[in-house]
Amino acid sequence: MIEFLQSLQDRPPSLFDVLTNASGAAAGPAAWSLFARPRTGRRGERDRSDAWAVTAIAVAGLAFIAWRPLHAAVAYAGRTASFPVIAQFQGPRDLYFVSTGGRTAEVVDLSAPWAQRGGERALWLAWDAQDAPAVQILEPNGDWRGYSVVAVDLTNSFATELRLTLRIFDAIHDGSPADRLNLPLVIAPRARTAVRVAMAEVEAAPAWRPMDLSRVANVMLFGRKGDARGELYLSSLWLE
Repeated sequence: MIEFLQSLQDRPPSLFDVLTNASGAAAGPAAWSLFARPRTGRRGERDRSDAWAVTAIAVAGLAFIAWRPLHAAVAYAGRTASFPVIAQFQGPRDLYFVSTGGRTAEVVDLSAPWAQRGGERALWLAWDAQDAPAVQILEPNGDWRGYSVVAVDLTNSFATELRLTLRIFDAIHDGSPADRLNLPLVIAPRARTAVRVAMAEVEAAPAWRPMDLSRVANVMLFGRKGDARGELYLSSLWLE
């Protein structure tokens, strides 16, 4: 009912929220009944056997409710542990803070001749003229002070050069193109390239103020809609 009513207020209903609400509705009374129900008397044996079912309901409901917060906590812990690496791609867990655009985006093994070691993985993006490529790091570890370079490891496996834009802005970004870094990149055909950008250039990018390097809020690589079909591999993005 809550989800139905909120849909009337221009807020889309969510199946996950329905399940979370239902889990709470089941887990709360189930947990309470473990303490509130009688323990002795003619039904004592039955009460003890019923307690297992009630406990199972309570634990299952609480586990479902806690799943997303725990998933987020693991992602934040991993982000902190890997810093000054801003993004790396070993598996689906590394996509928690990442959104993508294009026809296809998935973490894959980086094949020869691009791989520099066995088992190396990367985020593979493929696109066509209707689906522009994009990789956006929505919530990077934001304090970049004390570093002199931001670097990105890209592989262009196609026979034509790849044109991208590296965009970076901070937490007080006003939404205008002049208030952020918009750096054009050209990646040579059939090449793996480590692009390094001086932090001084990032800081000086906003037109009327220095970028706040203690509160970097967004990093994005993107191409233009209408470009020919292509693909790239993003191995990592890090600070030096």
